[in-house]
Amino acid sequence: SLHILNRANMPTSNEYGTIDYVPPVGPLEIRWRLMKKPKQVEWIPDGGDLKWSWANGILSATVPSVGIHGVVVVH
Repeated sequence: SLHILNRANMPTSNEYGTIDYVPPVGPLEIRWRLMKKPKQVEWIPDGGDLKWSWANGILSATVPSVGIHGVVVVH
């Protein structure tokens, strides 16, 4: 039997169905081990600085929402 996971929160067909909407997820907590404290942490493509902290060589940041993709840029 075929089981389909519907993450679109709307009706979809079991056969030949397509999903034209991917619901965003978040917020997401990320952690990276870094050699030194960053000067800035950005979220691309939405732009703007992320809420972040750095302690004991670990960068902790919160990405508010991810649609399809995004990039965390650490300066």
